[in-house]
Amino acid sequence: MALHHAAEGEVVDLATWDEDTASGGTKAIVKTDNLELIRLTLSPEREMDTHQVAGPTVIHCLDGRIVVDAMGKSEELGPGQLMHLAPNEPHAVRAREESHALLTVMFIR
Repeated sequence: MALHHAAEGEVVDLATWDEDTASGGTKAIVKTDNLELIRLTLSPEREMDTHQVAGPTVIHCLDGRIVVDAMGKSEELGPGQLMHLAPNEPHAVRAREESHALLTVMFIR
């Protein structure tokens, strides 16, 4: 079954967006040629290893507490806090507790 992505003009409830995934895990909300929005479900047991993304990225903590390792330092984000990363900036994300974050990536072509 194909994953549902929000259509233009569709209202998205970030609190319930991942309820139809098998593990209540990470799920893309919007995916176009130029933009991707992903709701991340993070737990202390499962880290996102160091990686990089081709476009400018914003990591926005929705709830819980997450740590972003980037640019030679670790920054803890709480609810409502976000961090902007430049294209191709290596980074890792981990959770101090059960957390959700909104990841926004722009692809400049």
